[in-house]
Amino acid sequence: MRNYVKQYQIYFGIILSVFFCSAFSLSFIPWINRFPENVETNLGYCIASIFWLGLILGLIMVGVMNGKMRRARAKVYSSKKMKRPTRPGMFTFSKEPWKLVIYFIIGTGIILSIADLIKTFIPTKIMFPIISVTYFAIALHGMVDGKNFKVYQKLKSEG
Repeated sequence: MRNYVKQYQIYFGIILSVFFCSAFSLSFIPWINRFPENVETNLGYCIASIFWLGLILGLIMVGVMNGKMRRARAKVYSSKKMKRPTRPGMFTFSKEPWKLVIYFIIGTGIILSIADLIKTFIPTKIMFPIISVTYFAIALHGMVDGKNFKVYQKLKSEG
């Protein structure tokens, strides 16, 4: 089972770093217009490529990790150590303090985004980083509330 713990740590690190690059590439959008037009176009394509490649690679890696961890999940569920989840991880919530911080960031980001759409009061150079942090928090929520992370925590606690 230690092999699964190590595998999960590697996949989790890769997935978070890819989603981090994807999310924070959005923060650079307001700064593009400071450059000449030909550089502005190239930077726009570069930022868009980083965003989409990060998003697609992150989702592919989640699928790969899900396939690799399937055997570990089956062992944990069959030994009655854990109950099989009934809902997808994205729709489950926990009361752990560090997860509550993630939920707070998501809620605040969504509320600020909607309020700014209704009546613009946040400068664009601040709004794009807020959107980036909200996007990364949503990706993080999907990872830490998912079934693989719960199995990983169970395996790690057993040693």
